[in-house]
Amino acid sequence: MAVFSFGKSRSLMWSFCLVVILIVLAATAAIAATFITNQTGGDPAPLSPGWQFWATSDTVIGEAVCIEVHPVDDAGNYVRTQCSFDNTGSPPANWRCDVFTGGIPAAFEDSIVEYQFHIANFGTNCLTNAYLFTGFNWSFQMPLAVTLASFAAEAQADRVLVTWETASELGNRGFNLYRSDDAAGPLTLLAYLPSQAPGSTQGAAYRYEDLAAQPGQTLWYTLESISISGATTLYGPVSATVQAPTAVTLTGVSASPTAGAAGLPWLWAVAGAGVALGLSRLRQRR
Repeated sequence: MAVFSFGKSRSLMWSFCLVVILIVLAATAAIAATFITNQTGGDPAPLSPGWQFWATSDTVIGEAVCIEVHPVDDAGNYVRTQCSFDNTGSPPANWRCDVFTGGIPAAFEDSIVEYQFHIANFGTNCLTNAYLFTGFNWSFQMPLAVTLASFAAEAQADRVLVTWETASELGNRGFNLYRSDDAAGPLTLLAYLPSQAPGSTQGAAYRYEDLAAQPGQTLWYTLESISISGATTLYGPVSATVQAPTAVTLTGVSASPTAGAAGLPWLWAVAGAGVALGLSRLRQRR
């Protein structure tokens, strides 16, 4: 009669599980990612805010593609971001890398940015078991937070109209508008206007009416853009002079009769003759 041993059965079960785990680990190690291909295709696509990159890799479960970016002249100021598995992009891309979605750091604005890809353990902020670095074989020009298309001040009857237009506002938070009595300052803050197109590549139009402008006064206006990172850029100044109202003075005023008024004596004469003729006929009847 066979005797069943629960302890022996459990030991065999654990041994079997260990063998399976070892086989899976060996297979995983054998088929770990062997390549990463950049599928960005030129400059990365702008986000609101941030940038989007694409890559292809033969990753396995537990691995993730990561991207590392830094200014070309400041390799120590790097940022690593874990990409997201996403095969909805243009084939054969299967990893989407969204960088700076919380805002573009000031050190990266208006600079040449280098980037590379590598593999790391999934969910470890791209730091654990990092390998298969591609090298910084790609770069792109990070544009200004704001590209200003125009900035002008126009004097009107009782105010100054200040207008400006942007071509893009990829990393813009808003604008400060300053006024001064001289081109050299000092500057007085008039208003803060939030960005109308944050993260946009299309830009927007702005206007501000300075109702405190006095007639005959020349005023100077300076515009300051504020990026999401807090970096600022000044534009201008531009100026406008409010014209003083023109005074009208009447001198040597005289009146002359109109054609109708000049004819009134003749009317009185005719009327008088008519009355006299009527009275004469009335007496003759008596």
